[in-house]
Amino acid sequence: MILYLKFLLLTTAGFFYELHHLLGVEFIYWFYSGFKVAAVYFAQWPDQDLFLAVLWLALSGLFYWRKRRQLQKDLLGNRQ
Repeated sequence: MILYLKFLLLTTAGFFYELHHLLGVEFIYWFYSGFKVAAVYFAQWPDQDLFLAVLWLALSGLFYWRKRRQLQKDLLGNRQ
């Protein structure tokens, strides 16, 4: 997710732009507009790197907590 926000947000906007022209569906252009705005403003945001670091730590902590909880359940299940 962090790499996506850093490098692929603008590419996603381009994908929706091309998809809009290919299919001619109007609401797809709204997705393009939203991703384009998000990509431009996110790239110019001065605290972008700090936000990505905090997001990475939060996601890593959540992953660690879930794995640890699963291991505890497995160990307690094996004891019974």
